[in-house]
Amino acid sequence: MKYFISSNSTNPKKSYEVIEAERLFLDSLLQKTTSLKGEFSLSRMSNGTINVSYNTYPVGKIKLQSRKHQMMYMKNLYDSVSINGELQDFIEGIDFWIKYINKYL
Repeated sequence: MKYFISSNSTNPKKSYEVIEAERLFLDSLLQKTTSLKGEFSLSRMSNGTINVSYNTYPVGKIKLQSRKHQMMYMKNLYDSVSINGELQDFIEGIDFWIKYINKYL
């Protein structure tokens, strides 16, 4: 599956290609969320992090572009949690995004 990730900047200093780890993560996100009726949107930050929104509401971030990988998820409407790890940790972390979506969105 091909993904389009828009840039947060109209003139980014560096353009990022979607790497295999991001593709695997996004494929897992779509597989785990087939029961949800809304739509995800993705935008790339200048450091390679992908902001993920569901029906225009932010649900988290994923960074797989550098040596240090990180995922952020919303704990509730006001607090977030960041976790460091590897791709499999983040695929399991998708469940936190789903839990937040079901509870607050």
